[in-house]
Amino acid sequence: MNMGLFLIACSKLLTGVTGHLRMLCNTYISDAVESSKRSQAYGMLGVAFGLGFFVGPTLGAFLSNYYRSLPFAFSFASQIIALLICRIWVKDIPHVTGSEHLLTISDLNPLNALKSLTSTRYTFLLAAAMFVWEAATTGHHSIWVHYTSHRYQWDNFQIGLYMTVMGAATVFVQGVMVHYLVKEFGDTGCIYMGITCNVLAHIVIAYAQNTNVIFMCILPLSLSQVAPLSLRSQLSQDKSKQGTLHGSLSSLQRMSKVVGPLFTTTLFMRSIKSPTSHPGSPFLACAVIYLMVAPIVRYAINHHK
Repeated sequence: MNMGLFLIACSKLLTGVTGHLRMLCNTYISDAVESSKRSQAYGMLGVAFGLGFFVGPTLGAFLSNYYRSLPFAFSFASQIIALLICRIWVKDIPHVTGSEHLLTISDLNPLNALKSLTSTRYTFLLAAAMFVWEAATTGHHSIWVHYTSHRYQWDNFQIGLYMTVMGAATVFVQGVMVHYLVKEFGDTGCIYMGITCNVLAHIVIAYAQNTNVIFMCILPLSLSQVAPLSLRSQLSQDKSKQGTLHGSLSSLQRMSKVVGPLFTTTLFMRSIKSPTSHPGSPFLACAVIYLMVAPIVRYAINHHK
C-alpha cells in the first residue's frame, strides 16, 4: 500500500475514534440548557456545524491551490483553537445526583452502550424513530447527485447551487425559525410538522418534471429539520447518563448510514434499468419511511408515563 494512502487511512481511523465532538456538545446542551429551550440550542449547534460544512470545503479547496497540505495544517490549527476556546470559556457542569459512575471495561463495549437506548420503552421508541429518520435522510443524500444528473441532466454548477441554497435555508431554519416553531407547536408538534414536510417534499421530488419544482422543495425540506432536533430534545429529558445516551445515538446514526444508502442506491439502480420502473421510486420509498416515524412517535408519547 502507498505510504500516503496508509497514513490517510490511519488518520480516518483516528478521526473515527476521537471525532465525537458533536455528541459531546449534545451532552453538554442536555445538561446545561433547560428543557424548554433545548430544541433551540440543538438548532444553534446545527447552525454551527452546518456553517462549518459549508465554509470548510470551500476554504480547503482555496488553500489547496497554494499548497497541497495547507488545508490539513489549517484544520490542525482550527482544532487547537477549538480546544483553547473550550478550555477557557466552557464551564463545567455539576454532576447530576446519582450519575457518578466509575468507568469499567464493560462500559467500553459499544453493544452495552446501546443498551441505554432500551432503558425505557419511551427512549427505545424515540431512538427507533430517530434511526428510521436518519436512514431515510442518508438514503436521500446518497442518490441525490446521481438522480438529478440522470433525470434532469444537472451539471456541477446546478448541483452546487442547489446544495448552497439548501444549506443556507437549513441554517436559517435551525438558527432562527426553530425558536418560534417550538414555542408555537412544542416538540411533539414540530416532529409531526417535520414528518409532513418531508413526506410531501419527497412525493413532489419523485414526480417533478422540471428543476424549478425541485428548488421549490427546498422550503419544506429545510423546515423538516425541526423534527430530529425535537426528537433529540425529547430524548434528553432524562438527565442521567447523557454521555452514554448521546454516544449511543451517534452510533445508531452511523448504523443508519449503512442501511439507508444501501437501500436507496439499490432501488435507484433497478429503477433506471427497468423500463417499467419510475426513477423517482427511491424518493417515494423515503416518503414511506418518513411516514413510519409518525406512528412510532405517537405510540411512544401516548404510552409515556
